Amino acid sequence: MKTNRFLILLLICLPFLVSGQGLEMNSKKVDFKQINEVIKDKTSPYFYDLIMKKFLSEKETLTPEEYWYLYYGYSFQAKYMPYQSPERMEEFNKITAKKELDEKDYKKIITYTEKELKNLPLELDMIWYQHVAWKELGDSVKADNAINHFMGLVDAILSSGDGMTCETGFIVLYISHEYVLLNVLGFDFDGKQILTEDLCDKLKLGSNEQQITSLYFNVNRIFEVNLKKIED
Repeated sequence: MKTNRFLILLLICLPFLVSGQGLEMNSKKVDFKQINEVIKDKTSPYFYDLIMKKFLSEKETLTPEEYWYLYYGYSFQAKYMPYQSPERMEEFNKITAKKELDEKDYKKIITYTEKELKNLPLELDMIWYQHVAWKELGDSVKADNAINHFMGLVDAILSSGDGMTCETGFIVLYISHEYVLLNVLGFDFDGKQILTEDLCDKLKLGSNEQQITSLYFNVNRIFEVNLKKIED
C-alpha cells in the first residue's frame, strides 16, 4: 500500500516549482484578437493545430510561448466549453480521497484522466493527477511529461497578471483553474468569493506571510464565449 500523495504534493511541492517566486512575475498582456490571428495563421509557429499536436505528443517539448498560445488560443476552439467539467467526479474523488492507494487505484486514475483529457485537454487537475499516478507506477517519462504540461500551463496563466486587482487579475478559461493557482501559490481559500462588476472573481485568502487578503481572477473571456455559445 502506498501513501496518498495528491494533497501532500500539491500543497507542499508545487509552490517551489513556480518559475516566478511569490507574486513577482512578468506580466504579459493577453490580446485575444492578436492571439486569434496568430493561431489561425498556418505559416505561424504558433498555428494552433501544430502546438496542440506537440502538446499531445510525449516526445516533444513546448516553449513558454507555445504554452501561452495553447492556453489562451483554446478559447477559440469549437471544443472549448467554459463551464464544462469532468464527468463522474464523485466516483473519481472516492479514489483520490483514500488515505492509501495501491497500484490498482493508480491505474484507475490513469484510465479516467486519459478519457477526460480527450474532452478537456487543458484540465489542470486531471494533468496533475496523471503526474502523481505515473510517478507512483514508476513511469518517470510520462510523469515528467505531465508535470511539464501542468507547470507550462500554470506559468502561462501566471504571466497574465499579478492577481492584485481586477485590472491585473490572472486571466483564466475555467473557474476550476482559480483554485489550482491558489494551491500552486501556497494560499488557502477562506470560502468567500465575489464576482465584481468588471467580471473578476475576487477570492478571499486565509492568513499568509505575504499578508495578501484577496486574489483576483479575470473571467471576462469565460462570460464572453459562454454568451456567444448561448446566442448561437
